[in-house]
Amino acid sequence: MSYEIEGICNLFKNTGLHHQTVRAWLKRGLKKIDNQKPILIMGSDLIAFLKDQNERNRCQVSLDQIYCMRCKQPSHVFRNTIEVTQEKNFIRVKALCRTCKSIMNKSVKLDDFSIIKKTFKMGDISELRDCIDPTDKNHIVNHPKPCSEESLKQAQIKLL
Repeated sequence: MSYEIEGICNLFKNTGLHHQTVRAWLKRGLKKIDNQKPILIMGSDLIAFLKDQNERNRCQVSLDQIYCMRCKQPSHVFRNTIEVTQEKNFIRVKALCRTCKSIMNKSVKLDDFSIIKKTFKMGDISELRDCIDPTDKNHIVNHPKPCSEESLKQAQIKLL
């Protein structure tokens, strides 16, 4: 199939692709069918271009590093401390860049959690349970303990 620029934007409307982005792709090497208007692009050429861009931008990052979007390179974690959140099929790791202190994110396989646990200090762990389908509901209920009048009076005396 062939697509016009607006048609390509409609294909990626969930990402909010702008028509100027497609025009930039044309300047970077996305092939068009001919030089006539409207500009038409073959679907196979679009797929090949996007795969090539993904391969070109791919960067190998070791398990003890996270790619920093600000530094544009793999970076070590500040104070070797991470925050971990379990999603359905993976673990989301959040940390600060050692160089520029910006927030870095990384997705890690559930199988690699034991390696991550040995490599980093855990700052905050959210939703991490030993189950296949994590859920926000669990059997633990946090009930506040009722305060007696005597403990309230002691607290007021300490404040004075």
